Amino acid sequence: RIAWLAILGFISVFFTYFGVNFLLSGLHSYGSS
Repeated sequence: RIAWLAILGFISVFFTYFGVNFLLSGLHSYGSS
């Protein structure tokens, strides 16, 4: 159960990091164009 929570937390942080990174790069390219 603890390991499952750790894996779930890692995946959520992973997706959040890449989601924010993608969103920021998208906004940056939109602003420059």
